[in-house]
Amino acid sequence: MRELIVETYRATGEKSGSKIRVRPLPDQWADVGLKVECSKAMRENYPVGTKFKILAKLIDREGTPLVYSHYDSPYSVFND
Repeated sequence: MRELIVETYRATGEKSGSKIRVRPLPDQWADVGLKVECSKAMRENYPVGTKFKILAKLIDREGTPLVYSHYDSPYSVFND
């Protein structure tokens, strides 16, 4: 597991509607285009656009790379 700074955003135009998603911020070990699987509480208990520091790893799920952080893994709000 490695530290990663991520931010929440509202995904629009996806088949799942306008859910709150998470993406890595630029200039880190994870590409900004990767989806992040993480705590639902983290996504829903803070305003969209909040930045977090999480512990995560790169995994491959059915041929699709993504960033994974266990739902119970600790995280903190990141202030630049």
